[in-house]
Amino acid sequence: MSTVNFSVPEDIKLAFNATFAGQNKSAVIADLMREAVERAQRQQSSKHAYLRILQRMPTWPCASWSSRFWACPPMVQPPHFSAEVAAVLARLKPGDAQADVDDLLQPGHETLATPEVYTTALQLALRHQHHLFNTLYHAVALHTPGASLITADQRYYDKGQADGRITLLANLRLD
Repeated sequence: MSTVNFSVPEDIKLAFNATFAGQNKSAVIADLMREAVERAQRQQSSKHAYLRILQRMPTWPCASWSSRFWACPPMVQPPHFSAEVAAVLARLKPGDAQADVDDLLQPGHETLATPEVYTTALQLALRHQHHLFNTLYHAVALHTPGASLITADQRYYDKGQADGRITLLANLRLD
């Protein structure tokens, strides 16, 4: 075992001690650190898969700028998609966020927000104990003929794969 020494704000220390009173705090911290490492590794894996997709996009038949909006099948998303992507862009790419959001808001994807989609999303959220914003994406895929949800979220994939029409981004093959 190693010893780790770090400083935390007093209010966090008090809340931690109160929340985990009577528990082995070293074990709790080790578990939290393990979860943080696993989450960071999943994010890194997703980032690598995303970069592989970007590298291959120029070879896609519908990826040229002149034809991308009419030659590709439409991307169908729940209505919160643009706001969610814009929030990530603002956090990860603040210098390019405005231009990227402008591109994002160009025609090229449709939204689907029917009562049936929301009913399915709610059922998925309750069944899988997952956030509704995430299950809305799966519900849209389930209600769009020929569509499939591509997700980087391994935990949701494990829960939702039995419902069908879902692919893990890390497993996506484009050739």
